[in-house]
Parts: sequence; structure tokens; C-alpha cells
Amino acid sequence: MKIKEEFIKDLKELIAYPSVKSEGEEGAPFGRPIQECLEATLNQASSYGFKTYIDPEGYYGYAELGEGDDYFAVLGHLDVVPVGDLNLWK
Repeated sequence: MKIKEEFIKDLKELIAYPSVKSEGEEGAPFGRPIQECLEATLNQASSYGFKTYIDPEGYYGYAELGEGDDYFAVLGHLDVVPVGDLNLWK
């Protein structure tokens, strides 16, 4: 149960970022909230033992675990669409 509680806590942290694409700036080409979400995601991955990397220009980051010549990759993104009217959410 402890692992599930930690997972939910970490997930809530990432979901709380208003990671809607906004005006870019140096080091945060998609906006500061998306950059902060990327950094928090990689910090969480690092805490789980993953080796992490973030592009110095802020375009991407990744986490890897293990070693060898073959890789299994999962691609994703952290930006979201605007929330809109919260009263319409279920």
C-alpha cells in the first residue's frame, strides 16, 4: 500500500502543474510551467534510481534504467490543454 500512496502523491504533484503551452523563453521553449513539470518529472525519476538527462535548451528530457545495447523506449509529453470551465469536470 505504501508504494501506491507514494505513486498517487507523485502523480498529484505532476498533475498540479498548469502545463499549458505558453510564451517560450530561454531554457523553457514551451513556457515556464512545462519546463517546471519536466524538471519535476525527471527529479521523481531520479529519486526512483533512473539516470536522467535534460536538454540544456529545454526541448526534452529522458530517464533511463539499466544498461546494454538494446533499448525499450516510451515517448510522452507533459503539456496539456487549457482546463476550461472547472464546473464541467466530473
